[in-house]
Formats: sequence, structure tokens, C-alpha cells
Amino acid sequence: MLRCAYRAEILKNSHTASGKAAVLMPVLVVLFSAFLTKEYFVVSMFNWWYIALLPGMLAVICGAVCRKEKRSKNRNILSLPVDVKVIWDAKVLYVVRLFVLSSLFMTGIAMFMRRVLKYGMQVEFVLDHDEKRMAAAMVILIITFLWQIPFCMILEQLIGTPLMLAVHMLLYCISACSLSLKPYFMIVPGAVPARLMCPVLRILPNGLPAKEGMAAFSPGLLDEHMIGAGIISALFWFLFLWFLSGKIYERQVLAG
Repeated sequence: MLRCAYRAEILKNSHTASGKAAVLMPVLVVLFSAFLTKEYFVVSMFNWWYIALLPGMLAVICGAVCRKEKRSKNRNILSLPVDVKVIWDAKVLYVVRLFVLSSLFMTGIAMFMRRVLKYGMQVEFVLDHDEKRMAAAMVILIITFLWQIPFCMILEQLIGTPLMLAVHMLLYCISACSLSLKPYFMIVPGAVPARLMCPVLRILPNGLPAKEGMAAFSPGLLDEHMIGAGIISALFWFLFLWFLSGKIYERQVLAG
């Protein structure tokens, strides 16, 4: 049943704004970083991506995926011989799929652009990360951003897309820019991605290189032992919010 519901989500959302956003946003961030901040290409690209553009893109996609049934007050879901929770799981998995494909697409064009700048245009990068480290950073970002999918989707169901976007971006910006620097960062899901980029890419949440003399820098931010703890925390929040959002969605749909 889940497989059928998942395939239905793919068909239902093909050629929609969600798919276009998943392609357009990575292209824009790579091009802007390459041509506006050549020497800081990798630094700017990743920092702009996980601080603002990625959470915004996920919120837009989640809103687009959830609005279809909401417009009909979920009547089409109630008419299906499928458990409501299965429908929700299919929606979450569809957005996860789109997010992963978008991230892989961005990784590919970012690696290509890095080669163009470094070997074609002879640009000397301030922080030059090789392709293995870029790929590792993107994998970590994929894992640590998964929790935002059920979170944004259930917020959209409860308060609508405009408020969901505002609430989500406000909470995430506070977490990523401020709470990520705290010792308790791992209990705040929005703080985990920015914090883990400190040891992985040597980038502070404010976009500056993570080294002595930079504002907000401390040696503890480069502790690579925190990577495992951050990933475990992010996976816990993803599974917990997926389960919780499914229960809320089921009650909301059945209540009419």
C-alpha cells in the first residue's frame, strides 16, 4: 500500500512547482557563489545553502505537496481504501526523495563549477575543499535537514503556508546562527547542520572561516567528535517528528 501511495505522490506532483524549485535553487546558489564570490566559492555556496536557501526551498516544497489535499479538505483522501497514515508516509518519502535528488544535483554542478574556476579560470580559493570533502558535507546536510520535512509539512497543515514559512525560517535562523554555537546544540535540531559544518568545512555560521581571530570562533567548534553525535540527534528528531506529524495528520483528516 505504501508503494502505491508513494508512486501516486510522484505522479501527482510531477511537473509542479516543487520539482522546479528542487532544480532551480541549487543552480542559482552555485551560479551566484561562483560569479559573486569567486575566491570564496565553496564557502559562500555551502553557507548560503544551509543558512537560508535550503530551509526555504524545503518549506516551499512541503507547502506545495500538502496544499493539494488541503484545498479539498482532504475529502479525496477519505475516499481512498488506504490508511491515512500511509498517505502521510508517502508524502514524507516523496519530499525526502526530491530533497536527496536536488542535493545530489547540486553536488554535481558544484564540483563541475569548482573545476572550472580552479583549472579554467585559475582562481585561488581562500578555503579550497576537495570533492570528497564537498560530498561528505552534502551527505551530512542531507541527514541533518531531514527533520525539517515532517516539521514543515505538519505546520503547513495546521497554520497554512505563509505562516509556516515565517515560523520555520525564524526558528531556523535563530537556531543556526546563534544556538549552533552553544554546547547544547545537539538537542536543537535547527542548530545541528550549521554546527557540523564547522569541523567539516571549517566554516562558521556567519560565513567566515573557522579559525583564530574570527568573530564567534572557539577551538571547540572544530571538534570532529561532535559530528557523530549531531547526526544521531538529527536522525532522532526526523523519526520523532515523522511519527508525531503522522499522528496529528491522521487526527486532523479523520476529524474533517
